[in-house]
Parts: sequence; structure tokens; C-alpha cells
Amino acid sequence: MVIVDDMGDEKINFAGPYEEGADLNLRCQVTGGNPRPKVAWYRGSELLTNYTTPEGLAAESILLLNNLGRSDLRSELTCSATNNNRTLPLSATLQIDMIFKPLDVRILAESQALSAGRRYDIPCRSSGSRPPAKVTWLKNGQRLEKTKDTSSNDGNTTTSTLSFIATKDDDGKNLTCQAENTALSSKPIFDYWTLHIHCEYNMQY
Repeated sequence: MVIVDDMGDEKINFAGPYEEGADLNLRCQVTGGNPRPKVAWYRGSELLTNYTTPEGLAAESILLLNNLGRSDLRSELTCSATNNNRTLPLSATLQIDMIFKPLDVRILAESQALSAGRRYDIPCRSSGSRPPAKVTWLKNGQRLEKTKDTSSNDGNTTTSTLSFIATKDDDGKNLTCQAENTALSSKPIFDYWTLHIHCEYNMQY
């Protein structure tokens, strides 16, 4: 038994990774067996297809799943081949692997006036990306480097904390947190603040 995708590449243990909305096309090919085996696809215990190619050709069954979604991640697909009711079927199981774009991104601290000369640690969180999102901070389009990034244990959430010293020249500039999955061609999503900076003056008499 050999399972191949629509590009003809053999798949063992995993199929994919597929993007959200993509179509899955797998072909299960079985050689040998007398009488000729019947080939079927299952998801768990659910029969998906039991179509087998006509006599004269290698026994195989094609599985097509359209418009894959987040709920399909790690779904188990099993190809089963049998030609009698006395022995166990020959089978192989694959898990669906997928990649996702981030669903959201948000600067967590409240937007408020900042004081010039003070350092602020500002967190930003993004969730829904697989693999974890790349989070980038920018000030008026210029990238900021002093950040610390962490991911949740399941990899679903990424938190980036920016260490930022406000200056009076930052007043009115945009501070942007953007998240993207670099494995995809989709555009980054972002959240931003418009900075308001308070300056303290020492008055001498």
C-alpha cells in the first residue's frame, strides 16, 4: 500500500501541510492480493469513499476533501484494503497537517499618554497562527528591535513585549505591532497606537 498526493509524492504519517481553504487530494494504491482487494478511505470510523478503480488497473481509491478548515487539523485519514472477511485489512493512517494565518493581534496595554524619558514595557499578543506568528514592532514604519517574544505551550499564541523609551520627538508618531505567518503569502495584520508624549520641564527662578 502506497499513499501519494496530487503531486505524486509519497505520504507517510502526515499529509500536508495545507493552507486553510485548500483542497486535499490523496490516492491510495494497493498491489497484490487475490482476489483483487477493495480499497476504502475512512476518517475515524466514518466511511468517506469506497470507490475502487475498475478491473485491469492497480487497485486504488482517490480521496478528495474540499476547502479544508481549522477543524481538519490533525484529523486522521485511514486507507483500508481488504479482499476477504477472515483476515484483518491492510491499512495506513495519516494525520492532516495545516498552516494558518494569525486571527488577531492586539497591543495589550491601555493607550495613554507617556512621559518622555521613561521606559515602558508594552506587550502585544497574537493568536491563531500555525506555526507561531512572527510579531514585529514599528515606529512610523521603522522597525524596533528591543523586544522579547514568547509562545504558549500549544504554539497558538505569541506575545511580544517591546522595551520602549519615550522621547518628546515621538509625540504624534504611530507605534505599530504587526503579526504574520511567514510561511504564507497573506498580508500581516496589525494594531497601533498614536503616541502622545508628556514632557516635564524644570522651571528656575
